[in-house]
This record gives sequence, C-alpha cells and structure tokens, in this order.
Amino acid sequence: MIGVELPLLRAIADGSTEAIVVVNDKKKIEYVNGQFCVLFGYRSDKILGNSLDSVPNLALVAKRIENDLNALREFPSRSTFTLSGDELSISESCSIHIDYVTIDGSLHCITRFSPESYGYVSLLPSELDPTWIIESLLDGVAIVDEKGHFTYVNPAFCQMINRSSKDLIGKRWVDFTSLPDEDIVYEKVALRRIGEAERYEVEWKLPDDSLLPTYVSAAPFHDKAGSFKGSISVITDITELKDHENALKFYISLLTHDIPNQLQVVLTAAGLIDTDLPPSYVEEARVTITEAVERCNRLIVKVRRAAKMRDLPIREMNLSEVLREKIRAVERVYQAKVHLDNFDESVMIRANTLLGELLWNLLENAARHNPKPNRHIWVRGKPENEYFSISIEDNGPGISDAKKEILFDVTRRTGGVGLTLVDRMIKECGGWIEVHDRVEGRPDQGSKFILYFPLAE
Repeated sequence: MIGVELPLLRAIADGSTEAIVVVNDKKKIEYVNGQFCVLFGYRSDKILGNSLDSVPNLALVAKRIENDLNALREFPSRSTFTLSGDELSISESCSIHIDYVTIDGSLHCITRFSPESYGYVSLLPSELDPTWIIESLLDGVAIVDEKGHFTYVNPAFCQMINRSSKDLIGKRWVDFTSLPDEDIVYEKVALRRIGEAERYEVEWKLPDDSLLPTYVSAAPFHDKAGSFKGSISVITDITELKDHENALKFYISLLTHDIPNQLQVVLTAAGLIDTDLPPSYVEEARVTITEAVERCNRLIVKVRRAAKMRDLPIREMNLSEVLREKIRAVERVYQAKVHLDNFDESVMIRANTLLGELLWNLLENAARHNPKPNRHIWVRGKPENEYFSISIEDNGPGISDAKKEILFDVTRRTGGVGLTLVDRMIKECGGWIEVHDRVEGRPDQGSKFILYFPLAE
C-alpha cells in the first residue's frame, strides 16, 4: 500500500474518463476499465486474458507497441500518437498514450485512449489491483484535502517537479505554483465541493526557480458517507506542447510578416522597371528583386529544416570537424578572420545533422552584421563537466542589454529567423545558448554567444 486507500486508487482507474487497458509482457490483456468497455463495446470478462493483437479494434495499437518495444532502450518510457475512429472501428478519433513500465521485473504497457468526446461511466469491478498503475504512470497524480494540502503524490509527480514526497505531503499545493493569489484556491475548492471537474493550465515552480507548464485534470472525491474530502488531479507535462505552440507562432510570424515584407519589396522594385527611368535605376531594381527573392528562399529553407527538427535523431557528432568546415566557408564568403582556440583534437558531442546549420547561423551573423573593414571572429572551446561549451565572439556592433533579454523570445524575434532557429536547434540537442558582451559591460565592443552541447559518452 502507498498511503492511499485501495478503493480510492481503484476509483481513479475505473472511473477515469480515459479508456485504459493494461497488457503484460506476454501481450495478454490484464486489465480494462469501464470507459474502455463502453468505448470499444467489450465486456471485461470476455476480453481479459486475450492477446491484444487478437482484438480487431486494437490491431494497430498492438503493432505500435511491438514496434516501440523493438526500439526502446530503457524503461519507463512513453509513446504518444493519434488514430482515427475508422482505424479503431469506433465513432471518434483518439489520442493514445502508452506508458511502458517494469513491475516486479515484468514489463507492462498501460495504454490510455482519450476520445474527442466522452462521458462519465459507472465503476466496473476488476480483479487487478490498481495501486501499481497509479505508482507507475508517467503522468503525475496528486490528491489534496478540502483545505488544499497534499495527502498523496505519485513518483511521477515528484520527479516532474523535482521534489520528494516528504517535501509535498501536508503542504498546500498552491505554494508550489505560480498562481497569483488565494482567491484561485478558494475558487477551485468551491468547484470541487459542488461536484465539478475541470481541466486547466498550471505552472509549477521548480527548485531552480524555473517553471514547468502542465495541464491539471481535477475531479472531486468523497468518502463512503458522501462527504467531500478533496480533489484528485492528474498532472501532465506540456513542455513539448508549449514548444510546438511557440514554433507555430514563429511560422505564422514568418508568413504574416517576413515573407510579405520581401514580396512588397519585389512589387515596388518591379514597378520601377516599367517606368522610363535611366538604365542604372532599372539595374538597381533588378538587383533589389533578386536579393528579396533570395531572402525569401533562405527563409523557406530554414523553416523547412526547422519543421524536420524533431524527426532527426540525436547521435554522436564531431564538433571540431563540422566547425572547421563552417569556418572555412565564412572566411571565404565574408572575408572574415576567424581565430580558433582549443580545437586541436576531435570533440565528440551529442547533436543532430542540423549542427552545421546551427554553427553557420552564428558565424554568418558575426560576419554579415559587422560593418568594420577588418572582421574578426574568435571561437573558443572548453569542456565543462558533462557539456562542451563553444563561444563565438566578434568585433561587430554588439547587442544592447535590453535586446539581450528578448533576443530568443519567439514572439518578439528581435534576433531574426537565424537566432530563433539556433535556440530551437540547440534545445533539441539537450543544450542551451547564452548571449554576453565580448568585453564585459561594453556592448559596443562586440557580442559573445556561448553554446553548451552534451558531450558524447
């Protein structure tokens, strides 16, 4: 037992608005909840013990599990995808989440189906103890009493916000969030008291002062006498969803701002060609059109690469080799002098095939935006624990302190398309980027970007 009454844990699983099926390492169905039976039209006693791939509705899910197991290297892990109603032989599409967990040395697959619409179902009896399901889920589960104090948290939630159960039990949940005032707490408790469940966004404060965005699905629970006892919540990390949201904002900005601006330049310059202007003006208009079209093409190429970013595997790459190739290119194209330090040997890091694009964006920015006749770029490397840092400095006009603070803000994009992509690329590799003055306190003396890549094992 884990400090929570078994009937309450059973209520979480059996009464979930998601359909749940659990498959053991023999691909046999060990458990289904009530929502599963309603969604797919099976009685639990007719399906338990059967092989998952023998159920017509679930053939595609069984195939996905088989493929996942062939690819997985460690547990626990998660697979998420969507299937249409036609593919599942039901009336509506479902988001499907599969948690792969090891229980007492045996692998289990906990599969949850989230239909586009669903209703409440009555609890159905099951012989399977749901305790280990709650303990093994990769989503967080938390229970709070009627005063908003944690009475139970599962391991996934503790790991999610990087705190132990001892840090949380007995404490008010709101104290670990960025919610602004007490009124919100009273509002949530009032809704639970009248039996209302809801889903809302909450940012949890981590020990390092960063914030973790989540969805909280909260529902009330009562004791056997029907008295209100608090709330049960499932907490889902939506960091990846927020990243996708920011990427979408970035693409929309390109379509509604950057590319239309270049097209307007083309239209204006094209209008000059049809007038009786001197040949020099016409030639200038032609050059302007060519440059604007090339800028549009560069934008499109960068966005295409960014769109493929999540599909590219992270692997071991030779940073020194890729860096030297891009340095040769920037010296040839922009006649810049690059000074390379601490790259005598190969430096193996973890990155994807966009590493060259990432480095080129920074090196090109350092050269192209430098109006000085003698363009200098300094590139230095240094191992730092499990990471390798590479600084790229220039003697250009620099970046003001105010601009540094919003340089990588996708909604502001003061750094242009290139820097926005660099920020996204390095995060995909498990690293990060910082921006400083080349000479501390003197922005006018040039900028310094520091990249941190995880070292290969």
